[in-house]
Amino acid sequence: TFIFTDPHMTNGQVIVTRAGEKSITDPKELAGLTVGVQLETTADIAATKYQEDIEFEVLRYNEVIQTFSAMKVGHVDVIVADYAVAIDYVNKDPESYQLTEVMLTNEPIAITIRKEDTALRDELNEALETLRESGKLKELSMKWLGDDYTSNIDEELNVVE
Repeated sequence: TFIFTDPHMTNGQVIVTRAGEKSITDPKELAGLTVGVQLETTADIAATKYQEDIEFEVLRYNEVIQTFSAMKVGHVDVIVADYAVAIDYVNKDPESYQLTEVMLTNEPIAITIRKEDTALRDELNEALETLRESGKLKELSMKWLGDDYTSNIDEELNVVE
């Protein structure tokens, strides 16, 4: 069993469309479309959740690269993927893909620790708070991830314990 630090960054599921096509501005616009996701990921979970209220088809692929390839050849209309993954594909191939402004989820990310290591968790939480307050956490996120993944952490979402 494991415990977690306080969330130190966020990532969420976003929608990617083909470059040059009408952008999706609301999840309801998924109705009637074929959505590509990586199997058994938070993208798959999010798409399945949205299917409760919106009728669309989900095609599941073993690897995220397969979802992007499927879009290129027309097997899927849109892709649901982690923002960090999606923005990388969009930046590397803007002729093929565009990112919509729709954020389907806002997922807090934390460090996983063995259950018995509560002292380590507490020390890490202190260090993360110091980095956050000093702006260093944001700076590192910008440097290594190309965006600020340390803001807008949804405090209503609880880290699983």
